[in-house]
Amino acid sequence: MKNRSHLYYKDEMTFAKTQAEGILNAKLRSEVEHRLFWFIGKAQRNRIAYYALSIISMVSGAVIPVLNGLGRKGEPSLVDILVSVLAALGGLAAGICALFNCRETWSRNRKFAEQLKNDCLQCRLAGEELSEAEKELAASFLNLTKDELGEWLKQKQNKPETK
Repeated sequence: MKNRSHLYYKDEMTFAKTQAEGILNAKLRSEVEHRLFWFIGKAQRNRIAYYALSIISMVSGAVIPVLNGLGRKGEPSLVDILVSVLAALGGLAAGICALFNCRETWSRNRKFAEQLKNDCLQCRLAGEELSEAEKELAASFLNLTKDELGEWLKQKQNKPETK
């Protein structure tokens, strides 16, 4: 199965560009696009870093005790060296993840990107003639996406850290 995260990222960037199309002022539109792309890109990189470093940390921590029990006879063996390398790698991955706040940065950038998307939609709809049903649908849509983002952030904040 192919990794499709780059397709998601490309689709999200294309979608983000369409979010700003309704802004008539070219300077404002350019700035909104720039900021939206920046937040989406940073969120994507921090999400990948968070998961990669967390996985390295977890796998290293799980493998060390197994390998430690295998090679305890006389001179340091390849297993002993591997145990040391994995312990260092696990500690380094956890430290880097904590140092750069990958999880928090990912959540914060995602929040800003989604809020900016909502603001763009509100801006596009502001100049439109909408029926009452369409106004209710737009308000409902904006509230749903805002609520969903709030739930996602709450879930990320309540999820225990992996060590």
